[in-house]
Amino acid sequence: MKKRFLSLAIVASFLMTFMTGTMAFAAGTKDDEAMPVLTENNAVLVENGLARIISNEEAETLLAEGREAEATYAEQIADISALENVDMGNVTRSVYEFEVLNQATAFWGSDQVRITPYVVGPCTITTGESHTFTASFSGSISFSTPVIEAIDASIELIMSAANNTEFTVGYSVPAGETGYVLFTPRKRTTVGNVIMGPIATKVTVVDPVKVGTHADGIYQLRFT
Repeated sequence: MKKRFLSLAIVASFLMTFMTGTMAFAAGTKDDEAMPVLTENNAVLVENGLARIISNEEAETLLAEGREAEATYAEQIADISALENVDMGNVTRSVYEFEVLNQATAFWGSDQVRITPYVVGPCTITTGESHTFTASFSGSISFSTPVIEAIDASIELIMSAANNTEFTVGYSVPAGETGYVLFTPRKRTTVGNVIMGPIATKVTVVDPVKVGTHADGIYQLRFT
C-alpha cells in the first residue's frame, strides 16, 4: 500500500481546523496551500469526532468490516423476533431499565448517501449537502417514551446526527470525469434487555455515532 504524504503546512492547517470542531468543505483551489486536495485514492475518516486522511484501500477495508457487522445485525434481528419474553423470577423492577448485553460500532454501507451534486471535471468539490441519520429499534415491545428514556439512561442514545456540509479538504475531479462525494455513517449496535417488573425483553438498538457536532463516518470521492 502506497503512503501519501502532505506538506507540514497542509497537515498543520488540517489538524487545527478539526481541533476547532469544524470540518469545512470550504472554498479552495489546488493552489490554495491551506486546503489539502484529495483524489479517489484517499478518503477522510471521522471517528469519535476526530478526522484524518486515510487511503481509499483502508476505507474499503472498514466498509467491508461494516458489511459483516450488518449481516450479523440481521441475524440478531431474526433471533430476537423468535424470542419470548424472559421471566426474571424474583427480580422485580418498578420502572423500565435497560441492561446492555453486547455493543459494537461499524460503518454502515446500507446507509451510504451522496452528499454533493454530480460535478463534471476538471474541478474541486468543496461543499456538500446535509443528510440526517436516525436511531432505530427492534424487538417485541412498544418503544414508548419511558422505554426509550431507559435506553438513553444506559447508553446515552443518539437519536439523530448529520454529516458535515463544509469540507476542509477538496476533492479533485479530473477532466472528463463526473464525480461526487459519498458519505458512509458510523453506527453503534446495542443488544440488551428492557426490564419491567419480572419480565425482560431482548431488543436491538442502532444509533449514529456523534462526538461533537456531526456524525462520524467516511467521506469518499466517487465517479459515475
